[in-house]
Amino acid sequence: AASKLTGPKPTPEHGRPGPWLCQRKWPREAAAALTLRVGMDQALEWERSAVRLQRKWRDYSNLQRWRAAAAWYRSCATLIQCFWRCYLARKARQFRHAQFTSPWEEL
Repeated sequence: AASKLTGPKPTPEHGRPGPWLCQRKWPREAAAALTLRVGMDQALEWERSAVRLQRKWRDYSNLQRWRAAAAWYRSCATLIQCFWRCYLARKARQFRHAQFTSPWEEL
């Protein structure tokens, strides 16, 4: 019962034409392999997302630590400058006080 246009129909003893050569649409092994591949792709994407998230968090926390350290160093430099200016002001005050209380008249 073959038609001129379609050719002979496959019989069960010849097997099904195509790459799988089987009667089922999806063999269990191929379906399992596909499920495993999709699952592994999803797991790898989750792992990459977690790595990206961890890297962003690490960059953010390192930046916060660096900013805190830089602020501390700036405050130390400001403190040193303040102490130096206070030292110079005390020296100038002592000099002027010594001039004021001196028995000799100085200009």
